[in-house]
Amino acid sequence: MRRIVHRLGRIGGAACLAVVLASQAAGASCIGAAPLAGGGVPVQGTYVTPFQDANKSGPWPHDTDPVTGDSNLCWAATAANMLAYGGWGVGVVENDAQAIFVDQMNPRYNNVPGFTETAIADYFDTYHPTLNYMDYYDVAGATQGSPSLLDSLLAEGRSLGLYLSFTTESGAHALSVWGTVKDPASGLYTDLLLADNEDNAIQLVPTPVRETNHGAYSTWSLPTYWGAPTIGFVDILESATPGVTLNQVWTDDIPPISDALAAYLRDYYALYPEDTGVTDAPITGFNGSPLTAADTGHDGLRYTPGPNVADQTPGNGIDELVPFSFSLPQIAGRSIASAELTLSLTPRSPALATDVLFFADNASRPSDLFGNDILKDLALDVPATVTLPLNAMPSGGGLVDLRPLLADGTLDVIFGDDALIHWVALTVTMFTELPEPATITLFALAIVGLAAARRRAGPLPTQGLAAGSLPG
Repeated sequence: MRRIVHRLGRIGGAACLAVVLASQAAGASCIGAAPLAGGGVPVQGTYVTPFQDANKSGPWPHDTDPVTGDSNLCWAATAANMLAYGGWGVGVVENDAQAIFVDQMNPRYNNVPGFTETAIADYFDTYHPTLNYMDYYDVAGATQGSPSLLDSLLAEGRSLGLYLSFTTESGAHALSVWGTVKDPASGLYTDLLLADNEDNAIQLVPTPVRETNHGAYSTWSLPTYWGAPTIGFVDILESATPGVTLNQVWTDDIPPISDALAAYLRDYYALYPEDTGVTDAPITGFNGSPLTAADTGHDGLRYTPGPNVADQTPGNGIDELVPFSFSLPQIAGRSIASAELTLSLTPRSPALATDVLFFADNASRPSDLFGNDILKDLALDVPATVTLPLNAMPSGGGLVDLRPLLADGTLDVIFGDDALIHWVALTVTMFTELPEPATITLFALAIVGLAAARRRAGPLPTQGLAAGSLPG
């Protein structure tokens, strides 16, 4: 088992993307604790923040002493993430996953493989002795490890651990998942956003996910991860502190444009004919990328400059409209505490005082001046990251609460018109009503029997398990 774990660490670590947390200095102009890559670009996808990512010792190869090492404790590190995120931390470590792992778990388990449930149960026994961990813990079976299930559980405030069973090697591994990436064009999930205790870094790593159909059921695997593992089951832990923050980030040059936003653009061009000079601006994607109907899947929109700006260079960020859509069905109908829209942009005209955002969701027009009070003060040709509070959006010298626009879980936006947009992000913090203890919903498909009713005095029994089947 130790041999497999070592190879995992080396290969998995080398393949990790350079996605690290923003420094405090950069954090003021970005999205809270969102993980950033080189150049300040957030991870593309939908994920919760602040996430937790306890790591085993590093760099690889690290200490393999059977008593003092931690090479086999991936399951305990995953449990530490779940406990910290859920607000179950106590004492001086409070809700820091690394501290829970190093101070309270590593000394207990003597570097032996095990199950995440064991560490959660032992932690409750020690630090919450009046509570039964099974009132807050559940497990979903192998056929249920779908990204849509993960999305739903994360949006409900639960923390998740994945049990990975290798298909090309013997062995298993446990790690944390905090989000997903979905292709907006196809609607299919392409990646899971993983926090891996093997990589010695605080980061989310987009990792390709693949569904394989088996007639009446499906399995999910990570084909590029070492050992090409399938998702054996999902550990689920309720939060002690309800409430969750979801981030959706778009960084590709061609942003998603919903049917509703395409229809709104058609109406907008009909309302403002070209000869008015209002809609001569072409529609572009991020970084000035020209858009065609084939790019977005929407016909009937004009993607070239009109006659009043015939001398304009398309894609230079001047006199252009940049549309983009967000879709977070997990928030539909929930109570929204706050919402922020973040734009990474470079102003391209000294007349940026005319630049605004308008929204298909309320049929707003540029005359509404949404965000102009902040945008107009940006310096020409100086890249900037601007966060606009949707619950107090500047508009014409006043403030407007735009949170009702998110009631259906969507937001359709147009930026006009003198800046290059590099990436956009929507951050929504919800008040989440969680079920009472012992009423966690069991899903319709097969449930793994690991969570059978029991109250243990020690680690899960390992008799009968194949060698290497315990995660570590």
